Amino acid sequence: MSINSTNLNSTQGHNTSTPSAASDAGQSTPTSTPTAEQPANNTANKASTTQISSRALHLQKLAEEFYPGGPSQIKITPEFVQRLKDYGLISNNQYNNMPQHLRESSGTEGPEGENDTVSSLTQKAETLIDKLQNDPSKTDLMASVKEAYEHIKSIDADKLTAPDNELKSSALKLSQQFKDQTHSLEPQDARTIKNMIVSLSLANTLSLGKNGSTSTYQSFNAYR
Repeated sequence: MSINSTNLNSTQGHNTSTPSAASDAGQSTPTSTPTAEQPANNTANKASTTQISSRALHLQKLAEEFYPGGPSQIKITPEFVQRLKDYGLISNNQYNNMPQHLRESSGTEGPEGENDTVSSLTQKAETLIDKLQNDPSKTDLMASVKEAYEHIKSIDADKLTAPDNELKSSALKLSQQFKDQTHSLEPQDARTIKNMIVSLSLANTLSLGKNGSTSTYQSFNAYR
């Protein structure tokens, strides 16, 4: 029952109010009262925006310093990894889980194959796949290497379209296969696989792929 009809019924026989007054009462505009959640939501939104802006700025600074020509120039060195940690792009735990040669900077290049660019890593992965194809005992490893290679090749060509969760999944699968086959791999092949795992893990961390972190992905690609 509406407010107007209620007022009409209450005034029959008791003419104490006018229709216009009743109408005005029925059409009064309600006012919204701010809730306690609104300030909290606004604060959370501002914090989220600040965090995204800070991350985008750090990604841009990282690109300017280490790969101004695009992701194919990324060279994973101790200095690069240290900067990721400095900028808060990787956690202390992620940093501590990096291979030892990426946590200890000597000021010089590491052993051959330890500090590949994405472009040179792509070429080494192709050579490794050719070698693994001739070894029936490494079929599963070859499949994981090939999957990881496709993602790394896309980064090299600046055409990565896989979502970040696929990069992470590929890195995990390759890491597991690598653990199972480490004893049977030649040192240079083991280094190539290690670098492939690190490359995919960092691509996931930096949101180079397409995922829910849209603003980070777009800001990075806009800079490219």
